[in-house]
Amino acid sequence: MSASMPSSSSIPNPSTASTPQEWTVKEVPNLVQEKFGKCPCWYQVKTALALYAGKDVIGCAPTGAGKTLSFLGIVDLTLGS
Repeated sequence: MSASMPSSSSIPNPSTASTPQEWTVKEVPNLVQEKFGKCPCWYQVKTALALYAGKDVIGCAPTGAGKTLSFLGIVDLTLGS
């Protein structure tokens, strides 16, 4: 059995949503803290803001630096908003 990926049209794009919630540098840490119980570092906040704005982002950091929270966390927060 193979897993299928959702089509790009089924994934909401927050930058084109009819009523997108505005996220700020001050708001993102609070959202992450509420959802995951973790305090994000500055690059995780900047990554979240860029991804939420619909920008392409490439992350390069050592193991354990928090890349997963930066990228997958934003997907969870976006789909939940």
